[in-house]
Amino acid sequence: MKSKLSLTVIFFFIFNCEPKNYRIHNPATPLESEKQAIVGFGCYRLTSGLFGKGAEIGPRITLVEVISVDDKNKKLVTAPFEYENPSEVKEGSETIYYTNKITMKNFYVMLLLDAKKKYAIQSITWTESCGQKCTYSVTKNFTLYDSFKALPIQAKANEINFRGVHQVSIVETSDDDPDGLNDPTTELGEILKKTFSSYKKKKAILNIAEEEITKNELDELKKDFYDQKIFYKGKLEPKWAEEKFLKEFIVNQKDGYWKVKAEAKLAKMSK
Repeated sequence: MKSKLSLTVIFFFIFNCEPKNYRIHNPATPLESEKQAIVGFGCYRLTSGLFGKGAEIGPRITLVEVISVDDKNKKLVTAPFEYENPSEVKEGSETIYYTNKITMKNFYVMLLLDAKKKYAIQSITWTESCGQKCTYSVTKNFTLYDSFKALPIQAKANEINFRGVHQVSIVETSDDDPDGLNDPTTELGEILKKTFSSYKKKKAILNIAEEEITKNELDELKKDFYDQKIFYKGKLEPKWAEEKFLKEFIVNQKDGYWKVKAEAKLAKMSK
């Protein structure tokens, strides 16, 4: 009888630690609403340990703006993503922090001030334990062209655009791969590289979550991303993840333009 793989799901804040009352800016004018867009997606990092395979939901990611795409040479020209400092607003007894990116329970949300622009995930960072009261950060790069092709962060203006759920796997790569980084990304990495000839650089890649969750028997993620029972055995439908995203977004926004747009889209999908 095939044994079940144990799953440990660890929740992290992404885009750095954020207060609870973070919301996406609403457009100030009709002209702004016609230019702006919302992009949402889910992401988790596949992990392994003593208790089997697991997943870290919402690892910290770094984005870049995509200026141009060279499909022939599989290259991107990019610029840094402009992270906005949150603006603090008092609304009755509440303090709300409005910004262009937020973390919900299971999903990333971005406000594109100009929906014509495109973005890609450049790197992923997480924290590992190295003993009692000892931790270190690990960062892995994506090959930008591959990252953008797997998850192009782009949108239709004046709409809420969901880009699916994606698995991040960390894989070994060659010494001459410019996107490969030693693991961990500290002096220890260089020591291990010199000590063990089999020690390899690693990088991050993106996979389609529906297939990977089923293959790796990550039952908890069926509930987290798709609102299905933990031991659901049927085919996972991308539509369920979008509906789960919209519900979380509506609860998080509470009111305003984008909440109304999300409610309208959810109602249309539910017909």
